Amino acid sequence: FPSHDTQPTHMRQLLKPGGKLVILVPANPAIFNGMDEDLGHFRRYTRPELKRVLTENGMQVQEMFDHNLVGAIGWWWAGCVRKRRIIRVRDTKTFDKLVPFLKPIDGLLTRPFGGVSLIAISTSSESPSCRESRHAALP
Repeated sequence: FPSHDTQPTHMRQLLKPGGKLVILVPANPAIFNGMDEDLGHFRRYTRPELKRVLTENGMQVQEMFDHNLVGAIGWWWAGCVRKRRIIRVRDTKTFDKLVPFLKPIDGLLTRPFGGVSLIAISTSSESPSCRESRHAALP
C-alpha cells in the first residue's frame, strides 16, 4: 500500500456485507531491494505490521500465513546479494521447474522462517447493519 491510511479503507468499503478480503503483500523487510522498487513495492510487511494496518482500517484479520520460503531465498540472493533489479526469465523458469518438488514442504518451512509473501484473510469489523445501510444509501 502506498498509503496505510486510505487503500485498506477503500478495499473494506468495496466489500459486500459478510464479504472477505484476501490480500497478498510482500513480506520480510530484510529482503527489500531494487527488484521491489522496480515492481512498485513501497515496503515489505511483517505479520504484526500487516495485522495492525488492516485492524486500524476497520478489518478483522481471520487468518494470516506466510507463503513461499524458497522464493524469499531467491529474492534475497538475486536482489540483495547479486543487486539485480529485474527478475530474469531464466530464473523464473528454473523456479517453475522446482515448484512440484518444493510445494509439499513449503508450508513446513515457512512456519519458522517466513516467506516472500504474506497472505491475509479478513472481514470488515463494522457491524452488518452499518454496512447494509451504507450500501443501501449508495446510488
